[in-house]
Amino acid sequence: MQHRRRVAEFGLASAAVAAVTLCAQLALLGIGSAIITLLPAHEERSARLLDVAITVLIASSLVAGLGFLLFAGTTLEELQVVASQPTYAALFLALAVCGTLGVLFDQASTARRHGTLVMVRGVAAGIVTLVAVAAIGYVGTGTTSMAIFAAWVAGGLVTALGGLWTMRRVVPRYRCRPVA
Repeated sequence: MQHRRRVAEFGLASAAVAAVTLCAQLALLGIGSAIITLLPAHEERSARLLDVAITVLIASSLVAGLGFLLFAGTTLEELQVVASQPTYAALFLALAVCGTLGVLFDQASTARRHGTLVMVRGVAAGIVTLVAVAAIGYVGTGTTSMAIFAAWVAGGLVTALGGLWTMRRVVPRYRCRPVA
């Protein structure tokens, strides 16, 4: 019985990760593709372009995430727990923002021919996620879908924060200044 419960917890966490990935894709609004085209063409204003993209994507990913939480809370019986538990919902929104920004940073890095930065961020995020999941498994008693999902959030934070940090290599002396 314990084994089935663990499998169900991993299944729920996987469904939540898939849902947040869908939210991130919807939240992109084509901005990532626009960055690939516009960043190389607008060298002198590339920092401002990134600032606007980051600001819009934070807002759009929060809207997409909140929309999904509303939908899940009212319609999807299996995922109602994500919407009904405030901590789970906050983790969901955090990963929606981090995932969306991660895609933006990957596309900006690609546009400026810094593909190795994408690889480094991806590997670092993967290691953090795997170590966190292994730690949860090692402890054993805390194998809940929220704990597993939190491991993915930790990896997402590495992607987003690492992306902000590596944007200095993409846009020299870049410092994020979100637009009001």
